[in-house]
Amino acid sequence: RTRRGRRGPGAEPEAGRSRSGRTRAVTMATRPVRVLSFDLDDTIWHCAPVLSRAARKQHEYLREHFPEMIAHIPNEKAFSEYFSAAREEVGREQRGFDLTLTRKRAIERIARTAGVDPKLVVESAYQAFITERCRVADHIFEGVVARLKELRDAGFTLVSLTNGNCDLSHTPELHELFEHQLTAEGVGAAKPDPEPFYKVIELTKVDHPSEICHIGDSIYSDIGGARSVGMRTIWVNRSGAEAAEHGADLVVRCVADLPTTVEELMKALGCSNAASTNADAAKDNDALPAEIT
Repeated sequence: RTRRGRRGPGAEPEAGRSRSGRTRAVTMATRPVRVLSFDLDDTIWHCAPVLSRAARKQHEYLREHFPEMIAHIPNEKAFSEYFSAAREEVGREQRGFDLTLTRKRAIERIARTAGVDPKLVVESAYQAFITERCRVADHIFEGVVARLKELRDAGFTLVSLTNGNCDLSHTPELHELFEHQLTAEGVGAAKPDPEPFYKVIELTKVDHPSEICHIGDSIYSDIGGARSVGMRTIWVNRSGAEAAEHGADLVVRCVADLPTTVEELMKALGCSNAASTNADAAKDNDALPAEIT
């Protein structure tokens, strides 16, 4: 979709508009990447053990303080049924991206079923969960923090863009590296909706979406969503899964494998040599009327 006031995914800025299709293609191919946008769960850290521990802490809290509720959720599977019902309810309110609201609604449903006043339990039980949800340091993939530091020091602007609700301020070694930290709840939409990606474009003030490369593990949410607005993409394929139609510009096993300079990254992304193609573009522009170059 095209947002009001925008020229649409992949559109050249007005000042660089040209009737020469070749000039436009060359310009896009040689724009250096300035911004790296990262998914978090299963891209920066292993998500499953983080969520399992957080769910366990929530369960332990309820068992200690509201044992009457435990009879209705003896295990995680039972809680997931309440969570699914809450997700449907939140979805009908056009808030399906809001995982915080969804979990709180699930806890509220269980409380009402058990005859407990939701006001006494919802916030405290949620805090038991989210505190552990944000403790990800022990599960960051090997070499990732060091590589992120190298990328930042090389001059890239780093942005985090997640559909989850993890607050990076609880993980200082990551928090200090990302200039902008975006969540679906904060943006009001979840990937692959274009809105989160447009927000990255807005915050980083790039001249063109292709100056941003989004890195993530989901072909659907990360690669598809970023491509829809004209960003370059890198698929983090940790399992080595076969996916002939992934559509990413580059595939790596881990963020730690990313190139660390603009030149290396552009080469890995399969972009043309900037010096020679920019010279070709200049020649094309010289042959065009000034008002359309």
